Amino acid sequence: MATKLTDDALHPRYSYAIEYLLHVLHSIRSMPTKTLLARVHTKMRETGANQSDVAQACGVSQPHISKVLNRKVKLAEKTSAALGRWLDQNQEVEEPSLQTLEVIAAKLNALGPKRRMQFMQLLAAIDGLLGR
Repeated sequence: MATKLTDDALHPRYSYAIEYLLHVLHSIRSMPTKTLLARVHTKMRETGANQSDVAQACGVSQPHISKVLNRKVKLAEKTSAALGRWLDQNQEVEEPSLQTLEVIAAKLNALGPKRRMQFMQLLAAIDGLLGR
C-alpha cells in the first residue's frame, strides 16, 4: 500500500532519504579514479600498514596478498570485496549541515508527489545495490 504524499509537509521518510542521498553523493564525489589495488597501495603507504596487516584484516595469507598486490594472480571477487571493506574502514563521512538538509528538503518538497516518489525509488535502488 502506497503512502499518500502531501505537498504541504515533508514526509517523515524523506529525512532519512535526504541524509542517505547526501552520504551517497559524498561517497561518489570522494571516490578516487584509481584502481582498487592502487587505492590499497595508497592506503598502506598513508597508514603505514604492511601486507601482513592487510592480509589479516582480509582473512587471507600474506603471500596471497603479495601476489594480488603485485598482480601475479587474478583478483578474486572475495578478495576484492575484502580489500574494499579494508579500504572503507575508519573512513570518516562528513555529516551534512542542518542548513544543507533544509535546502534539500525544501527542494524535494517543491517537487510534485510523483517526482518525490521517483527520488525515493532511486534511493531504494541505490540502497539495494549497496546491500544495506
